Amino acid sequence: MYLIIMVVAFVWFIYTLFGLISHLMKGDKNKGVSDTYPEFKFEVVTKVSDKVETPTKEIMELLEKGIRTSGYFKEEKIPDLLADLKRYISTSDRINIKGALDGSVLLSVEEKKSLGLNAKMKYSKRFIEYFNPSVFETIEPRSAVENLYLNAFHKVSRKNELLKMKRDAGIKQIRVVAGECSNIKKLRKKIYGIDEVPELPLSDCDCNYCLCYFEPIIP
Repeated sequence: MYLIIMVVAFVWFIYTLFGLISHLMKGDKNKGVSDTYPEFKFEVVTKVSDKVETPTKEIMELLEKGIRTSGYFKEEKIPDLLADLKRYISTSDRINIKGALDGSVLLSVEEKKSLGLNAKMKYSKRFIEYFNPSVFETIEPRSAVENLYLNAFHKVSRKNELLKMKRDAGIKQIRVVAGECSNIKKLRKKIYGIDEVPELPLSDCDCNYCLCYFEPIIP
């Protein structure tokens, strides 16, 4: 009896498969598989993902603001610099600053000396052309861009960490753990409500970039 059932099922499968192949070979575009064979039901589900703003986008927005307000760069060159930086965003949502600053044509020792740059450093002509030459008296170009990026990166990281503490851990109070900034050390013993934390970096921060972070007060 079992053998008969298996044979019948096999014959039905072959018959159905043959009919399906014949239908496809005829090229009948007015009917779908479900129309010809009601037992085959296909449901097409289109899932539209909500657009999620990644940390990288927020970092780039802050970096652009820092670049535009720093006074280091030629205004007409800023779009090219930003385009270079955006091309070097990696899968880990971090920017490969080194890749963005490198170039195929390097300045000669004489050219670096004439601009007041460190002759031992490697600079591409493309990268140096982004800057107002007058700023080379007070900054080192590569470090300047790296510091602007790190400031933006840590600011977004602090914001996301604070949100995570509030949402996932139910933290109500925090304290500021100071980095190297001498002006923030006066705040290190203060305890803040999680909705009352100071904006970091402080307006009078004296570091190249802010490394302060928030420490939760565990009840």
